[in-house]
Amino acid sequence: MSPNTINIFLEAITTQHLWLIFFVALLYTAIMSWILIYHWRVFGTDNKTFKLIKGLYITVTLFIILSLIFFLLLF
Repeated sequence: MSPNTINIFLEAITTQHLWLIFFVALLYTAIMSWILIYHWRVFGTDNKTFKLIKGLYITVTLFIILSLIFFLLLF
């Protein structure tokens, strides 16, 4: 693939494409989060550890999502 082909591809990407990718990734994140939290709740051994892991996971996930929204709005 030549550099010219890559440039043509990158120039064709619009904001709508990026928002679509963002919402697909958001849906995937929601599904995987539900699965992980269910797994931690059912198969976890310590309630205190579950609360810590869940809080940390949600905090990091929200930070990443908000960062993506910020950069999408800049684009």
